[in-house]
Parts: sequence; C-alpha cells; structure tokens
Amino acid sequence: MQAVRARDLALFYVLDNSFEDLSRPKWLFADWFESCGLTFVCPQVCEKGSSGAMEEARAATAEKRSAVFLDCTAGEGDLEPVLKLGEAPGVITIARSEAPGPSTRCHVRLPKELR
Repeated sequence: MQAVRARDLALFYVLDNSFEDLSRPKWLFADWFESCGLTFVCPQVCEKGSSGAMEEARAATAEKRSAVFLDCTAGEGDLEPVLKLGEAPGVITIARSEAPGPSTRCHVRLPKELR
C-alpha cells in the first residue's frame, strides 16, 4: 500500500459476495482490510445502511483512500453506482463478482493517467 500511496494512487476493491453469517464481514474482514490500510465498507454492516456505505465509499475515492466495498446482497446492476466511484482520478478499481478460486477472475480498471 505504501507504493500505491507514494504514487498518489488508491485501490478501490469492489466485491459482490454473499455470506449467510454476516459476523465475518462485520468483525473479521473489517480488521483484516483495515490492518492493511484499506477502508472497509459493507452496506449490510454499515450503521447507516446502503446510503451511508455509498457516502463512505464516495469519500474514500474522492480523498484517494484505498478501500474495499463488499456487498453481500447485490443483484444484477446493483454495483454500477459503486463502480462509477472508481472512475475518480488516481483510483485503480478491482472488481470481483464471484468467490475467489482457481478459475475465477478480477476485472481491473486503471485510471486514465496510467493507461
């Protein structure tokens, strides 16, 4: 993360993954990601709900703070507004819409200044 910040960039990792037990995203994931310097945002565990989560994500990308946005209940097209936030200058967006595994992929969008 230091190398990313040193280049005046931020990572925005958008995940669409379901969990039956929200205690993992609420307690475990928040600690994992935040210990790596990533702001953790999840509408399902955000005290202010979906709108509060969007505001947190919007602030992170606008301020070039690296962040993870995990939506545990996203439907088709629900993440489009979130992905738009990753179009901010200096933000590298990584999106995953399936659980990680050997044959799965992430989609990466570089900011204009890196293309």
